[in-house]
Amino acid sequence: MLPKFVELKVTESTALSDVEFMKRVLLQLRNIGVAIAIDDFGTGYSSLGALHQLPIHRLKIDKSFVEKIETNTDDVVIVQMMIELTKQLKLDVIAGV
Repeated sequence: MLPKFVELKVTESTALSDVEFMKRVLLQLRNIGVAIAIDDFGTGYSSLGALHQLPIHRLKIDKSFVEKIETNTDDVVIVQMMIELTKQLKLDVIAGV
């Protein structure tokens, strides 16, 4: 299988547990063509300072925010902010379902 067809999903808490180590590993994977996604974004201890250092392609917004979006205005605001964040960081965004 060609690496360009592979996406590695790393949970936010795992990615931020040892940023320097993850940065090295993810950069090696990215360099061979593997796409990198941060999964369950928003459920861990988000460290935006550390997050922007990682060589990732996209953020996956946790489904817990998306499930209540029609009834919870706070979740609407949070999801909008996450989408704007990904735009500013030039990342793709996906919402979990």
